[in-house]
Amino acid sequence: MPPVGALLIAACAPTVRPFGDAPPPAAAQPPFSIGETRRADVADAVRDALHAAGYREAQDAPTRVEIGFAIRPPGVTVAGAGGATIVSPPAPRAIGLCRRQAYVLILAMIDRASGTVLRRSGAITARCVGKEAALLPALARAAVSPRR
Repeated sequence: MPPVGALLIAACAPTVRPFGDAPPPAAAQPPFSIGETRRADVADAVRDALHAAGYREAQDAPTRVEIGFAIRPPGVTVAGAGGATIVSPPAPRAIGLCRRQAYVLILAMIDRASGTVLRRSGAITARCVGKEAALLPALARAAVSPRR
């Protein structure tokens, strides 16, 4: 492949940026179950990423994974009380000649007995409108096992 072609392919690869809490070792974690979600494709991507990272799933698990998936304008951010806790940072810049959107996947691991949030993490990228099916696996992997 000519060098120009390789550069174009690299420029089109999504830049996925993780955020939130670093994951605990999967082997030290109790089994999980996924909470109700409106989109089966999002739940399946998260489930696959959790399994690939070594997490175990069980129907009556002590840890429930809640999933949030949103598509928003790239420049919008969402912060917690006082601006201290970032829930969704600005999307990374993407090269493209299309109308871009930010794709945000947020995970919360919740102790089923107490309702305590054990871990909150997520991932964000900016790509062309309508590309979420291709981005979900990368977003889920980054949200489950962020590389810092």
